[in-house]
Amino acid sequence: MAANTPSIDEQAAVWFDRMNRSAFDSADGQSFDAWMTADSRHREAFTDILAMWESEALETACAAEPESAAQPDKAPASRWNRAVGATAIASAAAVLALVLVPALPHDYASAPGETRRIALSDGSTVDLGGNSAVRVQFLPWRRAIDLDRGEASFDIAKDAARPLSVRIGATQVNVLGTAFHIDRLAEGRVIVAVSRGQVRVVSGSDELALGASQAAQAMAGRLVRTRLEPEQKIASGWFVAKNAPLADLVEKLGRYSTARIHLTSDRARAIRITGRFDVTDTDNTLNTLQSLYGVKISRSGSDIGIQ
Repeated sequence: MAANTPSIDEQAAVWFDRMNRSAFDSADGQSFDAWMTADSRHREAFTDILAMWESEALETACAAEPESAAQPDKAPASRWNRAVGATAIASAAAVLALVLVPALPHDYASAPGETRRIALSDGSTVDLGGNSAVRVQFLPWRRAIDLDRGEASFDIAKDAARPLSVRIGATQVNVLGTAFHIDRLAEGRVIVAVSRGQVRVVSGSDELALGASQAAQAMAGRLVRTRLEPEQKIASGWFVAKNAPLADLVEKLGRYSTARIHLTSDRARAIRITGRFDVTDTDNTLNTLQSLYGVKISRSGSDIGIQ
């Protein structure tokens, strides 16, 4: 490292100070994002500063005389004082919540059969379906949510200065303020259904604008407009299938069952289904599949195989 190149700790301290200033624009935000993602050591150093702020050592440093910053490095708080200075420490208190958010995204999840409403800090709400999970990261310049598994309904508060994006693997839904539902199905398929307002869906090189009562399916980087079924607007407990892969129904059943349900044969994986299925009633749905499609159901403890 060159003599005039700041250490990673010093860079993290500068970013902490920079984020505490009253003027913090989107260009700063993009630069901070790039710095945080460039090296895992950057994230660790920034998180260390946040931890120091919460520690008793830092509280002591804030209350001490300014010359205490020149003392030898006897505690993590001393390193922070040298890098930023007493003025930056004093100013950080008013914006601590702003700084904690980017370093510590919030994870929310629901159990099989559980629905859960999450109220976000900007006034938006997320309704998780069963066995679903999201990660939320709100920054001064953007709002981002990852739907890691399952399905969720979003009612997004409008904030023109901070557009919101929902990422679902390789697919992204961009909004300002609207209501929509996203369902992660089998084999990378994603359904986006809009109830109010407009969204823009991006997947690979494809891009679609969807308005109220419109829907699209994303798969393998391609987008296709689809018919919006009433059940697709919310996590309703019903799955409406029209020549859909059996794997999609199995994925939906897993939202409400504590048992592991999976396809165990190529024949079962090739089956296409049509109908309206109550995915909250595992046994009845499996019996229906046996009757209509001739599949065989095997049970072993908490494991259910379909062949």
